[in-house]
Amino acid sequence: MKTLGVIGGMGPMATLDLFSKIIRLADGRRDQDFPHIIIDNNSKIPDRTAFILGEGEDPTPALVESAVKLVQFGAKVLAMPCNTAHFFHGAMSEHLKAKFGEETVTFLNMIEETVKVVCESGQTKVLLLGTDGTLQSGLYQTAFSKRGIHTSVLNDRDQRIVMKMIYDYKAGERKFDAQFLKQMLTMDDRVCVLGCTELPLVFEIAGLIDRVINPTEILAKKALEAIK
Repeated sequence: MKTLGVIGGMGPMATLDLFSKIIRLADGRRDQDFPHIIIDNNSKIPDRTAFILGEGEDPTPALVESAVKLVQFGAKVLAMPCNTAHFFHGAMSEHLKAKFGEETVTFLNMIEETVKVVCESGQTKVLLLGTDGTLQSGLYQTAFSKRGIHTSVLNDRDQRIVMKMIYDYKAGERKFDAQFLKQMLTMDDRVCVLGCTELPLVFEIAGLIDRVINPTEILAKKALEAIK
């Protein structure tokens, strides 16, 4: 089994969520049955949304440093449990190829894997929830559009509420408006995609996690497939 490297810290609880899902899905019976996972929980990586919106420091050098470190420690597969950080996935991949060669490491793409799952489900419309950075980057919208899937986003007022929930969760808040979240699940016939790794944690608290597309769960399953 190959070693998995996790580019983490964005945020720490989202990193823990991915790790716990991988361990649960691995379904081992002995310590030796579980995968070797190296986690770089670098919570000092600059805010991804702030940079995309033109308001903060470029996180690319810190992201590349984390990825390189994990490969040097033996990781053959990399996973990054942060949707917004995938704005930098291409640049990071180029750095890794230049430093280690084409075949050394597999860098999973959370966005692409999620879009594949939605496409295979036969859905043609999605409601995308995420940070302002993820929405403005167009990562999901472009990927869905290429597959003929229409993407909707919230109005400005509701998007501000979602952003507050995301950053409130990061700050330790654990009480959220379940009624507001339920509204997201009753909008026409659209499936709800949680395009921020804090949002599954918020929806889980509200008891609604089974009614959405959870990219963290998808990444966990793909990571296990990739290291076998």
